[in-house]
Amino acid sequence: MEKEYINIESIKVQEEDLKLVFINPVGETHNGSQKLEFIFSNNPDDCIGPQWEDVCDLGVYPPRKGFIKKVMEVTSDSIEFDCIVDSSEFRMLDAVFGVVALAWEYVEDYRKMSSLNKSLVVFRYGDSYYDVREVLRNNDIKFED
Repeated sequence: MEKEYINIESIKVQEEDLKLVFINPVGETHNGSQKLEFIFSNNPDDCIGPQWEDVCDLGVYPPRKGFIKKVMEVTSDSIEFDCIVDSSEFRMLDAVFGVVALAWEYVEDYRKMSSLNKSLVVFRYGDSYYDVREVLRNNDIKFED
């Protein structure tokens, strides 16, 4: 009897199993929109990337390719985001452990924001794929997945 082997890479990951594990700020478009890559994995508990224990502005990289199951391209012209990977104060592990978000809405004047009675748009490590899509849709932020 021959042994049967399963190619793990060929198994399709279900979208409901995907969790947000990294946000990569790509840059600006020609019209000033912010471009980001939202990286998802089905295994966020084991998805630690190189240099995640170092302060982010020293150079932090996405998880290893084997952990990346989906990349969503996001273009925002209505909301500007600050990302942890640009931080000189936090480490990626701070996001993994819930100390800080992966990305949050940039606000110039928090007093003005509180008077609008609006909550900030925030993306955290481990947010589900469906929750991320819902937040993007609710804030008219374009995405391709």
